[in-house]
Amino acid sequence: MQNSLIVSSLFLFLYGGLSTMAPAVSEEEFLKTFQSPPAEYSSGPLWVWNDDITEEIIAQQLDMMKSQNIRQPFVHPRPGLITPYLSERWLDLYAFAVKAAKDRGMLLHIYDENSYPSGFAGGHVPALHPEWIGKGLVLEKVDPLPDPLPDNTLAVYRIDGEKYVRIPEPSGAQPGPHALLRIQLAGKTSWLGGYFYVDLLEPGLTEEFLRITLEPYRQRFGDEFGRTVRAAFTDEPHLRPAGRVHWTPRLPELFEQRYGYNLLDSLPSLFADTGDFHKVRFDYFQLLLDLFIDRWAKPYSEACAKNNLAFTGHYWEHEWPNGFSAPDNMAMYAWHQMPAIDCLMNQYNEGVHAQFGNVRAVKELGSIGNQMGRQRRLCEVYGAGGWEMSFEDQKRIADWLGVLGVNFFDQHLSYMTLRGPRKRDHPLSFTDHQPWWNHYHILGAYLERLAYALSTGEEHNRILIIEPTTSGWMYHCAEGGSSELDQLGNDFQAFITALSLDGVEYDLGSERILRDQGKVDGKQLVVGQRSYDLVVLHRTNRNLASATFELLHRLIDNGGQVLTVGGKPSMTDGMPSEQASALFNAEQPADMAVMYPAATGIRINLNEPEAISAYMHDHYNQIRFADRKGGKLFHQYRKSDQGGILLLCNTSKEEAASGKFHIPGKGVLELDLFEGGSRPLPLGDSAILEYSVPPCGSRLLFITEAPQQAQPEAQKKNSPIPAQLVHIKPSTPNVLTLDFCDFQVDSTQGQNEYFFKAQTTIFRARGFDRNPWDNAVQFNDEILARDKDFKEGSGFSVTYHFEVEGFLNPPALSVVVEQAQLFAVTLNGQPLSSGDAWWLDRKFKLLDCGSAVRAGRNDLTLTTSRFSVHHEIEPVYVLGDFSLSVADSGWKIVPPARLMYGPWKSFGMPFYPGGVQYEYAIDAPEDGATARIELEDWHGTLASVELNGAPAGQIAWPPYATDLTGLKKGQNRIVIEVIGSLKNLLGPHHGDPGRGSAWPGAFQRGPESGPPRGDLYDTMEYGLNEVPRFHLVKD
Repeated sequence: MQNSLIVSSLFLFLYGGLSTMAPAVSEEEFLKTFQSPPAEYSSGPLWVWNDDITEEIIAQQLDMMKSQNIRQPFVHPRPGLITPYLSERWLDLYAFAVKAAKDRGMLLHIYDENSYPSGFAGGHVPALHPEWIGKGLVLEKVDPLPDPLPDNTLAVYRIDGEKYVRIPEPSGAQPGPHALLRIQLAGKTSWLGGYFYVDLLEPGLTEEFLRITLEPYRQRFGDEFGRTVRAAFTDEPHLRPAGRVHWTPRLPELFEQRYGYNLLDSLPSLFADTGDFHKVRFDYFQLLLDLFIDRWAKPYSEACAKNNLAFTGHYWEHEWPNGFSAPDNMAMYAWHQMPAIDCLMNQYNEGVHAQFGNVRAVKELGSIGNQMGRQRRLCEVYGAGGWEMSFEDQKRIADWLGVLGVNFFDQHLSYMTLRGPRKRDHPLSFTDHQPWWNHYHILGAYLERLAYALSTGEEHNRILIIEPTTSGWMYHCAEGGSSELDQLGNDFQAFITALSLDGVEYDLGSERILRDQGKVDGKQLVVGQRSYDLVVLHRTNRNLASATFELLHRLIDNGGQVLTVGGKPSMTDGMPSEQASALFNAEQPADMAVMYPAATGIRINLNEPEAISAYMHDHYNQIRFADRKGGKLFHQYRKSDQGGILLLCNTSKEEAASGKFHIPGKGVLELDLFEGGSRPLPLGDSAILEYSVPPCGSRLLFITEAPQQAQPEAQKKNSPIPAQLVHIKPSTPNVLTLDFCDFQVDSTQGQNEYFFKAQTTIFRARGFDRNPWDNAVQFNDEILARDKDFKEGSGFSVTYHFEVEGFLNPPALSVVVEQAQLFAVTLNGQPLSSGDAWWLDRKFKLLDCGSAVRAGRNDLTLTTSRFSVHHEIEPVYVLGDFSLSVADSGWKIVPPARLMYGPWKSFGMPFYPGGVQYEYAIDAPEDGATARIELEDWHGTLASVELNGAPAGQIAWPPYATDLTGLKKGQNRIVIEVIGSLKNLLGPHHGDPGRGSAWPGAFQRGPESGPPRGDLYDTMEYGLNEVPRFHLVKD
């Protein structure tokens, strides 16, 4: 079979900073670039255009990102976008953004959709081609057979016990059990601009999609393709637009041409264990995969190569081994010049469908990058992790992704605005809305150095573990799931996760990639640009594609090594195989691993703890560990002509990881990912290096061919010094979130309603299902155009209540109202004026309450006489110098309490999103002295430290300490600012939302009975809970 991937010009594609091959650099060049990598190694967030876009906000946000070491965003149209997508105005703004990025020395990349999944072009593809509507199949059992048959009936079957017998030409009603196979069409939804998702397997659809969504950019700023604009991101294109099983019109014809039997006769085998269901399913998914590659991935990839762009983006990799949406993710990645995945939320879980913690999903990416020579591998990361995600959380996730194969960090998301439902769009956001934003440059620099280091040299693993993807195909059952498929996924996931945690170096293999890129060279199996000395088949590899089997047969005949673990293949192409049984002919107990050729005599007892890992590690690893203790240690080793790069990553939050390993070189430099420097580590004659990695920590080592001159590290003595607490004070005013209101629209009234319900009721009164900007995209200007339908008298009113108690005189308060200029705003009947002042977001208007505040209940009312699509009813916020006291219904504003050690919420600041400053005075014995600060019991996204009014460091991860250099003799002023998050301000607050996961629906739940008792709001316990430890550091 001709190797189409090898001969394709796109696999020779090379350009700029996102090249497909690792650059060759000297040690000196590497260390210099590591200090300050160029923009192509910067993190690159999905920059959410979700407002009425202006040149002013584009320029402002580019400056904002660059100030914190973010230099290559992807422009991401997203729900809430008001500027019509792909309009002339949109294209003008996009061209302006490209020029503005170029002027700032930044890059700016393309996201190919208006939201996701890719393929419908914000509604333009289905609007032009309604015949391309997505289709799926459902199997419906009936008794008797009806007459007439329902619409869209594709085939009819008589059920005879376990058999389904197709009736080619059914006529009239017939008694007895039957089954109808019906075509289900994709439904219209506001998420898709009021249209439907399309069938990506329709011939010509991808080309038309690219004509609509990419060609206008080429015409406007194509001269910047490959320069300022270097990538096109596709997001979750899939094959499950409707029904249970994907359907495309030419499938029966193509199926019979390839396999020689009638698909319609056999389709029930996709829904039930009937007929030759193993073979039918294998054949179906293999054909579906080939079509997905030929009709989506290949033309998209070739178009990008032609236009000097890197095809990037991801599929539904976390569904594996379920293949209904994408039969083989790795096979799709092969066509991406920059393959990609996503990793959402902040909940570590090693399960088969997990995100953070899912070793397989990331190893697939790293493996295909190795095999196809893809230098850069992207991950869309942090989405829906919640506003509370700390710097420690972010670093922990990035380290874990990097050590497993990612070297392009694509933050999800950077909102242009928070107004309306946009603030609930899978937060967090990487923008100046964050209270920690001015410190983000620390992580920005860290990520770009990590990306650069992990893009240098190449990872060459000697073990290939073949994924049991085609075995999984055989157990797909569209109705009711499959326990066999679940068990297969869980078993394989546990196997490779254990190997990774045991330090085994390996790649994963896709059978489709083996078909296209595999060959046998002596005793090695070659896959693209990698050669393997050991091929591993796990017991879940019950089936092999015939091309895979033939490769392994030749490999074993040549004396190459294949290890079967706990079981062996017995099927090829979905059918029992005498050839497979003859090749893998050794006795194979479930508790044994057997090496082929059998003459090796190698058998490994799987009942012995870590026996299989120890064998692989000891015989095939480049980095060989000993005395491993504690933690969850992962590693990656990359080799170049000048030496090697070793990343150690401990994902455990509780335990340090320690041990030692043999250095494959003569010297070691430890690289500082925060500052960009390096220091030689002392090595003994044995070339054994001991290591210790703290919880959530990492260490990056550069292993050199030449010895490094290292001085023994001086032993430093820490002696406690007293510190005087000067004060504790918040950095910004306190805040009360009001998320319940009264409302009236027409004759409909509501009292103490959660804002989301009130908002939805008002929009429904004006003919919308809900807020049209919420989890929905606008096709052309269809939402904006509806504004003309609303006349004077179509308006409504909303009133929020808050209580003030215990003040001698009414306190000075301000209120924050989103889009306040669209309303008449009154407090207790007194008008409040909306000027230019804003808070948190430029669309959050800050209004001074003046003398309108009174003791007792206060009523803040928003009124409009004419409804507009821009009237989005949201929580409002009260700001001032006060504390909050728990009330039966929410909170009361009371005089400010004195802050002390402990959670801020204990002192009446449950919604406070900012920082609290803890100021101390310490005495230094001499100029230039060094002090060490350690925090033990605290909670925040990070803590920043000032020394005598100047920034002096940050504390964010273990060991939660920093050294302050350059103290002056005598008294020194130290300020530790513990910084919170927007979680407490913006939620979610109700319905037991949990931690580490914040999807839009979590914000839409509020008690039906009105505001709950204040302490039932879900908020974080931020604060410094005990006195920090101060030490004087001496050599």
